[in-house]
Amino acid sequence: MDKIRIVYYSGTGGTRMAAECLADSLTKRNCQVAIQRLKAGEPEVLGEFDRLVVMFPVYAFNAPEPVLNWSRNLSEQQNKSAAVISVSGGGEMCPNTACRRRTIKNLEKKGFVVDYEAMLVMPPNIAIALKAPLDKMLLDILPHKTEAIADDLARNLTLRKHPLMLDRALASRSLFERFGAHWFGRRIRVSSACSGCAECAMNCPSGNISMHDGRPIFGKVCHLCMNCLYSCPAQALSPGLAKMALLKGGYDLKALARMPKQEPLTAEQIKVLAPGIAWMGVRSYLTSDR
Repeated sequence: MDKIRIVYYSGTGGTRMAAECLADSLTKRNCQVAIQRLKAGEPEVLGEFDRLVVMFPVYAFNAPEPVLNWSRNLSEQQNKSAAVISVSGGGEMCPNTACRRRTIKNLEKKGFVVDYEAMLVMPPNIAIALKAPLDKMLLDILPHKTEAIADDLARNLTLRKHPLMLDRALASRSLFERFGAHWFGRRIRVSSACSGCAECAMNCPSGNISMHDGRPIFGKVCHLCMNCLYSCPAQALSPGLAKMALLKGGYDLKALARMPKQEPLTAEQIKVLAPGIAWMGVRSYLTSDR
C-alpha cells in the first residue's frame, strides 16, 4: 500500500476541494493518503510517505509565496517521488504553463524526483466569472479528472511538461503578486458591520490578517486569494482599490456544488459560453477525456 502525502495551499477553497477529491480517488486505489493544508509560517510536518503531492492555486503565473518558501525550506529527501498539481481558473495555457516550474525546482534541489505534473481547473474567483453552467460543469467533472490523475500516480506514470519561454519569464518575476497583491491587501476596508469574529484572520492562508481590539488589521503579505472578502459572515470587508477584482455575484463553491448536476454541453455550446483566447484553456479542459 503506497503512502501518499498531499500538501495543499488554498484560499477560497478550490484547491482544497480538488485535493480532497484526489485523496478520495487515491484511497479507492488502496493508497494510504494523508492530507494537510499548508499555511504561511507553519512548520514542516510530513511524516512517513512514499510519494509527495503538492497542490496549489496559480497566483500571478506562479505558485503562492508560502508554497515556494515551504518547498525551498523542506528537509532533504533521498529520491522520494513527488507530483506537483496546480489549480487555475484559466487552465493549461499561456501565461500559466510555467506555474509549477519553481516549485518543481525547489523539490528537486531537496532530493525529490518530480515525475508528474498536471493542471486542474476550477471556477475563477477574480475579475471575470465563468458563465453558468460552465462553472458547475467544472465541479461536476472534477472527480473524473482526479480519477485520471490517480490512475497515473498508481501506475507510476511519468508526465512532465514543457513551459513556454514567455511563461517562464513571467513566472520568474511574478511582479503582480509581490507588489500589486500586497498593495491590494493593505487597503482592504472594514465597515462598521464587522462583528470581530476573527474568521478572516483564522482562515487567511498567507497570515496577512491579525486582530487588534476586535478589528482585523491587514499586513503586507496578501496574495490576492480573495478568501476574506468572499467569506466574511457580516460582509464587512471590501476592496479599497481594484474593486473590479471582486466578482459581483460572490464566490461560494459549496453552494455551487449543491446545485443539481449539469447536463454536459457540446463543444460548440461551450465555445459560445466561453469564447475567445482567454477561455481557450477552459474549453480544452471541459472537452478533453482527461
